[in-house]
Amino acid sequence: MLKLILKRPDGKEETFTVTEKNSYIGRVPVVNEIQIDHPSLSRQHARIKQMKKGYAIYDLRSTNGVLVNGRKIKEGELNDGDELRLGDLVFRVKLRDQPERPRKSARNPLKDLDRIEEKMAIETLTERSGPKRGK
Repeated sequence: MLKLILKRPDGKEETFTVTEKNSYIGRVPVVNEIQIDHPSLSRQHARIKQMKKGYAIYDLRSTNGVLVNGRKIKEGELNDGDELRLGDLVFRVKLRDQPERPRKSARNPLKDLDRIEEKMAIETLTERSGPKRGK
């Protein structure tokens, strides 16, 4: 499931969930699944289509365009964390189905010590066995 998180100029966020295989975004409520009354949006600004793997966005010949990560596009793929700009509105793309990236935690010094001891043991065994002789 795809979510679009709109950052409003006052700092508040509004989340829109894309639930249809084809979802339209624009000013007019009757023809758009996601309707936002904003002067920089066209009546029917963009379409988001669910693909087999992921989502794609299409500019529907809008007046103010569609930008993904700062690049103006006519069509493009949406990925988790992308910045999507429709007219003057800026959204962050959130893909719910993707697992969150594991956060780096503080290193475990005991695991590091185990690796160091293992490496030293291998080096010691190698030194004891001596140089290999050719046949």
